[in-house]
Amino acid sequence: PAEFVYDGQDHSWSSEATAGGATLSPLALTAGANSLSAQPWTSASSAWGPAEVNRSNGEKNAGDGRTLTLAGQTYAQGFGTHAGSSLSFALGGQCSTFTAQVGVDDEVGNRGSVVFQVYGDDVKLYDSGTVTGAGATRSVQVDVSGRQTLRLVATDAGDGISYDHADWVTPVLTCS
Repeated sequence: PAEFVYDGQDHSWSSEATAGGATLSPLALTAGANSLSAQPWTSASSAWGPAEVNRSNGEKNAGDGRTLTLAGQTYAQGFGTHAGSSLSFALGGQCSTFTAQVGVDDEVGNRGSVVFQVYGDDVKLYDSGTVTGAGATRSVQVDVSGRQTLRLVATDAGDGISYDHADWVTPVLTCS
């Protein structure tokens, strides 16, 4: 596992202008299943380094993450964040279901503790409870019918941000 060394500096990050380095554009959602990691966010923040697309959070620099890995299984698609983090997306009321797998990335071993939350139009639709690096991957399935916005949040579970590498893997929006 990566060794977390706090250097006393603030490495928080936020973005209102880009997603994965690309200029924001409206979601290109089609009828059926849509990989959320292929869609631009409207805003994002992460307590330690930038949110990463299709890789783990890594550390404080963009692009320093690794393959998303939860409980020994690797994933090609998803978001690597660091608690406290938030990723927001404009749904425009056209989707019915959000699904994902969540957990603390294997790169931190059995350390880290995170609470994953899903909000639709600022209403909490899902709360994982505390998930640790030693815990199992959790499945998320949330009804987002008619929602204009989707926000994915990872909190520090109330015990600080050390090792809190929070992964949202295989995030899918089902739309009409």
